[in-house]
Formats: sequence, structure tokens, C-alpha cells
Amino acid sequence: MTKDASLFFLEGCGRCPKGGTPECKVHRWTSELALLRGWITAMDFKEECKWGMPCYTYQGRNMVLLSALKEHVVLSFLEGSSLNDPSGLLQKAGPNSVRDRIIRWNSLQGLMDSEVQVKSLLKQHQFNNPKSSKSIVPSAEGTPEYPLELKVFLKENPEIAQAFEALTPGRRRGYLLHIAGAAQAATRLRRIESAVPKILTGKGLQDP
Repeated sequence: MTKDASLFFLEGCGRCPKGGTPECKVHRWTSELALLRGWITAMDFKEECKWGMPCYTYQGRNMVLLSALKEHVVLSFLEGSSLNDPSGLLQKAGPNSVRDRIIRWNSLQGLMDSEVQVKSLLKQHQFNNPKSSKSIVPSAEGTPEYPLELKVFLKENPEIAQAFEALTPGRRRGYLLHIAGAAQAATRLRRIESAVPKILTGKGLQDP
């Protein structure tokens, strides 16, 4: 997995065999990623690398992530649910997402057309200063929030993501509680990876 943000823009996240090759998804979005990176770093965010992707922090808090998928380049606003978004750019990161919000683009022109709105959201996010939260947060319906490591993993592995969303709500909840129960990010990642065989066969954590 990539541990240097600058390397991500050249070789990708390093989570699959295509990393460091011309087939890596980052090469589809070179201009878009460079433009977003410039906007973010010009606003006093600190560029780091977490979970193999550029993560931008402010006053020690993880704020936004950049990622490159097959069909989109994505800007993720961590804890972005309370942002004022009159243009309607922000979307839920997933069907069970509570706090995180994302914006997807599939063209450079589309990204450029939203420059003013994106910069406004970034500035607003900087000073929104939500209280620190644990890696898992129950929603009003009792559905646990997806741990960040799982969100990243599912983005990078769409087949596993499809299998995970096809699980019964109770099985999904069991995995979410199990993964988020680990105190360290590395342990959460190990729990995710060890659960993949059962997820792909439609089984829950406790199923034989």
C-alpha cells in the first residue's frame, strides 16, 4: 500500500497489482487529481497519506480524501454531513453512511465548473470543527456507521462491496461492529481482509 501521497499521484494506492503500471486508475484522472490537489493544498490543509490515498488534515483532524475509481474521481468530506450545500454537490458515501459525504466527477470540465462551490465547501469544512468521534457511530435507525477503513476497502474492491451490500442487515451489522471494535487502523484492516471469504459467500461473521 502506498505510504507517500506524492507517490499516489504517480503510481496509485498500491492496493492492487495494477499499481505502478499504466493501467492504474490514477492515470485516467491525472488532470482532475492535480486540480483538486492544488485547490486543497492552497487552503492550508496538510497533505498526508492514509489507507494508501492522499488524506488532507487540518489542526490534526482528518478532513478530506482523494481517490480515483474506474468511472470517477472522488473527493470525500469526512464528517461532512452538516455542511451547507446549496448546489447539491454532496452525496452520501454509501446507503448506510451517516456523516461522510462525497462528490464524484467524470470529466475535467465538470470539475472546473464546480470550482467555486468546491472551494466554498472546503473552507466551510475547515472551520466546521465537529467534535471528534469514534470510528463507529450509530445512526438514528441503529445502523452502525461504516468504519473509514472499510469504506476505502469497498471503494477499491467493487465486487466485494456488492457482496457486502447484498448481506442481510443483521450480518452487515455484525461485520461493522466487529471491524470498528478494533482500536488500531491496522487491526481493522486485518479484520476486513479476514472477513472477505465469508462476505463473498454471503455468510455472516458467526456463520460456519
